[in-house]
Amino acid sequence: MPQDGQHVYYVTHDRKRIVRVVSDLKQPNGVPGTSDGKRLFVADVGAGRIRTCDVNPDGAFTKRRCFANSVPMA
Repeated sequence: MPQDGQHVYYVTHDRKRIVRVVSDLKQPNGVPGTSDGKRLFVADVGAGRIRTCDVNPDGAFTKRRCFANSVPMA
């Protein structure tokens, strides 16, 4: 794996910058956000949860919270 772990990244609209925005999930798997780009959903497969957060215009995440529990993969 080229990275030092499994993380969540934000790619700017102009695609010139990639920023690590979440690094504390067990096994994140991206799930599309809302069509307006203001909320992101991330499945944390390792923890058995789907998390959501608000996305600020600068790409920072705020108001992170558990959206739903899911069944962890074996």
